[in-house]
Amino acid sequence: MNTVTLTFHGKPQVLSAPSSWNEITPFQLRAWILVLYTDLPESEKLELTVPIFYNIKPKLFKAIAEHYRVQMAPGLRFLFKEDNLLNKWLIKTVKLRFKTFYGPADKLSNLTAFEFFNYCEAQYWKYKADKQESNLNALVGILYREKREGIINNDIRCDLTDAGVAKRAKLARSLPSHIKHAIFFNYEGCRNTIAKLHKKSFSTKGGKLKKRSDVTIALAGGPLGDLNNTRQANLYDFLLHLEDLIDREEKLKAND
Repeated sequence: MNTVTLTFHGKPQVLSAPSSWNEITPFQLRAWILVLYTDLPESEKLELTVPIFYNIKPKLFKAIAEHYRVQMAPGLRFLFKEDNLLNKWLIKTVKLRFKTFYGPADKLSNLTAFEFFNYCEAQYWKYKADKQESNLNALVGILYREKREGIINNDIRCDLTDAGVAKRAKLARSLPSHIKHAIFFNYEGCRNTIAKLHKKSFSTKGGKLKKRSDVTIALAGGPLGDLNNTRQANLYDFLLHLEDLIDREEKLKAND
């Protein structure tokens, strides 16, 4: 955390702000998104973030001397200078038509391989390319689902189906844009972290999966089981097996 000590009305005040992505709060994420999507230059955006991330009340912020404000802003430059590696899932639930829908776990740790590669990544890259709201709604519909009925193991969300995604994507139209952009930002931070940890599975340009076809087919019939079991495999388990497969392919090519 970044800390700044100042005196206000004769009393010392210690103000703290996050120094990395995983230290920010859900409120700060939502507020940051509102600032991020303005047309202001970076310097003005940075100035607006100071009261947000230091949790300064308006009355106090107006009274803070300029030299104190100068000390605060540099500690927040990670917002602009560092890759988005926010891998804590901050928006745990959303309300759509008075019903609660649950998001994924931190680091997307409860996603299946099929959910990540064939659903989330498809909508993520479509939205990156064309900024169509429908793709953003679809991503929300994939990530946020009704509570599972019966026994809950590692995922509180119900199973993923095309019909369910389509239904929730329609409901997501009513969700405020800054909330949807915050969800997108949070997903991007998680998938950036995954791509960084599993570099062999992702290309160095853009962080896309190296194999663009249904990659779950490549591992079906191996240690993870048949195609259906492979698709239901935990994402992180799947990536370990995928990297093992890539290593073997690289060794075979080297020995040719």
